[in-house]
Amino acid sequence: MTRHALIVEDDPVSTRQISDSLMSLGYTFDTVCSQMEAMKWIEAKDYSLILLDIQIMVHAQSCEARVQNAENLLDQIIDSGKAVPPVILLSDYSVEGVKQTAEVMRWALSLGRKGVMDVIAKPFPKAGRTLDRVINKVLKLHSKSLKDGQPIQLPTPPLPVNKKTPVGQYVAADDDADGWITVTQAAQHLANDVPKFDLAKARSRISTAAGREEFVSDGSHKERRIERVSFDAWLLKQRNRALDAEDDDE
Repeated sequence: MTRHALIVEDDPVSTRQISDSLMSLGYTFDTVCSQMEAMKWIEAKDYSLILLDIQIMVHAQSCEARVQNAENLLDQIIDSGKAVPPVILLSDYSVEGVKQTAEVMRWALSLGRKGVMDVIAKPFPKAGRTLDRVINKVLKLHSKSLKDGQPIQLPTPPLPVNKKTPVGQYVAADDDADGWITVTQAAQHLANDVPKFDLAKARSRISTAAGREEFVSDGSHKERRIERVSFDAWLLKQRNRALDAEDDDE
């Protein structure tokens, strides 16, 4: 299997760190710093992984790096008809206040339908959830999706801008229920993504987690609804724990 990655990053220090991790894992790679350069290489080559800075320039001579350019690149890949390889989003995007930070993370999670399978903050941790481990986990998830014939990615749908809130604020939205899902829907996601759970065990785990306020929910036991964004963040932790358990068993 070809292990060839594309790094889309304009910071030399981060690029060197990513390069070291990829070389250590046995990858070859190309490095670009802008949306237009990235698309040119993607059209010419097939990549098994993209590491994408959350803020990139539209072209190398641009004076401004924007969050929107990263999303536009993913849209371009989809529109080109090429299969989108798994994408890891690299974030050192700083905003003022907890509320704005939550909005940015919601936006990042919303890119799950466009190929983003994980997000890691810069500077990269030197222990624990390192870049190398994130890469390996993403590739395991992607390999499982190919084997099962089912795409596995962050399941959050795109987040539209709420016209009733100040400009630029992203709010959760769901295909069926304005950003909320039922316990049964949540259990189905958990059972699909973590093999050790069948639907009954998944429902029990969801109910327990809701009682412990591990994600946002409302309503009584029978009428309980779960906020999609906070659930997706919780679900990602369950996936990582399951993969860690697999690592320990190997």
